[in-house]
Amino acid sequence: MKVSIVTPFFNSSEHIDSTAKSVLAQTHQNWEWIIVDDGSYTDERQALEVLATTDSRIQIKERAAKKPKGACACRN
Repeated sequence: MKVSIVTPFFNSSEHIDSTAKSVLAQTHQNWEWIIVDDGSYTDERQALEVLATTDSRIQIKERAAKKPKGACACRN
């Protein structure tokens, strides 16, 4: 069974490291981590792109919108 972890993200690179440590420390190894960027600034988005290069199970998606819509819209 594959587990999907969906994390909304908006200009919060200071928190993504602790979240990554938690996800990567899971004992269940069959997972995918989908991080949905809600329109972060370029330098914040770069932190996500670096993270995605560390594990092939991590995917970065960008919510296509002009203004941030919040966590619920990202999860949907």
